[in-house]
Amino acid sequence: MIVDNIENVDLCIVGAGLAGLNALYAAKQYLPKNATVALVDKRESIGGMWNDTYDYVRLHQPYKQFTIGNMKWSLDRHESYLADRHEILAHFKRCVSEVEQHLTVIPLMQHSYLSHDSQDDGIVQVRLASKETTRQIHTKKLIKSVGFGIEPSQVLAFSSDKVHSITPEQIPQNQQHIIDSNKPIYIVGGGKTAMDTAHYLLQANPQLPIHLIIGKGTYFLNRDIMFPPGLDKYWKGTTSLDMMTQCATLFNGDNEAEVTQFVKSKYALSPHKDAQQFLLGLLSQSELDIVTQGCKTIVRDYLDDIKDNGDETQLCFRSGETQPIESGAWIINCTGYLLNSDVQSEQYHSQCGNVISINNSDNPLLFSSGYFLPHVFFQDKIKDTPLLSIDHVALKKANAEAFPFVAMTQLLYNFYTLMDKLPLKVIDQFHANFDKWYPLHRQLFGFTKFMINKKKNKKHFESSLLRVKEKYNL
Repeated sequence: MIVDNIENVDLCIVGAGLAGLNALYAAKQYLPKNATVALVDKRESIGGMWNDTYDYVRLHQPYKQFTIGNMKWSLDRHESYLADRHEILAHFKRCVSEVEQHLTVIPLMQHSYLSHDSQDDGIVQVRLASKETTRQIHTKKLIKSVGFGIEPSQVLAFSSDKVHSITPEQIPQNQQHIIDSNKPIYIVGGGKTAMDTAHYLLQANPQLPIHLIIGKGTYFLNRDIMFPPGLDKYWKGTTSLDMMTQCATLFNGDNEAEVTQFVKSKYALSPHKDAQQFLLGLLSQSELDIVTQGCKTIVRDYLDDIKDNGDETQLCFRSGETQPIESGAWIINCTGYLLNSDVQSEQYHSQCGNVISINNSDNPLLFSSGYFLPHVFFQDKIKDTPLLSIDHVALKKANAEAFPFVAMTQLLYNFYTLMDKLPLKVIDQFHANFDKWYPLHRQLFGFTKFMINKKKNKKHFESSLLRVKEKYNL
């Protein structure tokens, strides 16, 4: 391989998804005009996972609560609109263009991060690889914002070749064939991707013979409660800060079953009453009604294989149960990819203080980490900001039920810590804050209540997280 000439930059950001672009936004606040920033990503263009996901994907939350820093959308839709992937990618590109009015951004797309070394002079040497070359970047600061390392889903492989196995990304090109064939459609998975897929197909044709195979089942926060529409937001609904604080103060490191029942009884909805998994997703009652009323069956089991048994083809489940399946049926892999990657957990800052890492150990709510962590980094406070990190991939494998409540507890503990280091202006400029859906008086009331209980809450949160650390050897 050819080694390109070394490039010298002021900042290198590895990862051009939501977390990396929030880091780029933060850099604009601190670096001098025309400072050089190398923006590295293995994909062809900025946008991270949004480049790869299925066309009919929609945001969990209203579009204005999903942005880079405080950058406004040019999209003129109703405030409750859920933007699609094309609109999100267009918004990201517009945000980068705005940053480029201040910084010189060097896009290094289709480059993979290999390694880095911190030199004695404070310079970080970063090694990258493209298809044909390797490249060395010398930078004053490095931000590794690889996030979850999400990859496109893959088709499920089965022993039988009498079914059509596809991914959500392949539905548009097969959609007419799926509808015209009138064959059963089995959606494998119970999370947001499965709900999106069932909702999309049933809207196209409510008569489609769709079956859900949901495993343990996933429950979701009710979007109608978290983002009440119209004037209801003035007195109805629950802010995200309040909901998470309730969960985190109830959670003690051992009682995830109790907290699960609390959330399910007060804030959640699900296609199955016994759903056990919660991955911090949102769903509306109307979306759920379309799915549950349209699906022919909802199976709470895991699909292991599809086999031919004589003249009959069978679904084979983990429980040992089998079920006949019609030849020519469609199997759509909507199993989750969140926290299933091989991205390695690592410390959020280097010993020398000129490298930070935003990944799945920092927090599953990476959009907030991608915003706040770079601010303390650029203010040279990173070494003096004692944040708590947890390997959430290992935690999810050890106890998936506890995972969301650990994530909430960690987020709130770290938020208290960050507020001691950052001015309120920085916090206010974080517009991916779900609470900004509500009028100012409700935001202020919730924030004041949160701050009044800071000392007591932070002590409890730390105790819960240390209990989780000990319990699962994280």
